[in-house]
Amino acid sequence: MKTFYRHFALPLIAVIAIAGGVAIAQNVSNYFEQGGSRTVIGGSLDVISGGDLDIESGGSFKLAGTAISSSAAELDAYYLTVNFDTVQTASGPTRVPVPAVGDVSNIQVSIETALVAGVTPTFITYISNTTGTTPITGGDVSVLTPVDAGKLGSATPTALNTVAIGDTILIETDGGTTTSSGASFTFTIDR
Repeated sequence: MKTFYRHFALPLIAVIAIAGGVAIAQNVSNYFEQGGSRTVIGGSLDVISGGDLDIESGGSFKLAGTAISSSAAELDAYYLTVNFDTVQTASGPTRVPVPAVGDVSNIQVSIETALVAGVTPTFITYISNTTGTTPITGGDVSVLTPVDAGKLGSATPTALNTVAIGDTILIETDGGTTTSSGASFTFTIDR
């Protein structure tokens, strides 16, 4: 038994629109075949409201010829990086405005200069909004001793970690060190 394949010639692709999961081609002059590759010069692909562009397992999404290896969750996360001026005992709280809606899933801190050996600064994080200040459950970040320059600490919040635009994240230290250092924070917000 022989199998026959047919190629269908269509006019030049100017726009392919996907509406509600149905592809609509206009002015198409190329053809498609399983496993084939086609180049569209000067055209566009618009996914209209209700449609999806789904790259199945084994496929890849590329920008300028380079495959994007990030997961969907990583691409959808928002990373907020802020600096805390000092972690010494007298430091007051620092408020950071929240630019995204979602859940704080990870907090990381890096100490900029070495601190006195034997002290462990702990940063306490809160979400502050119109209903008051709520500590983030599991949001305390300790930087373990010895606290050298570049030393990292991290925390994985488990509850009370949902933020909205208009909220602030409040960072304060427990005053666990008498020497001064700056610190950088990165908050991962899953949207």
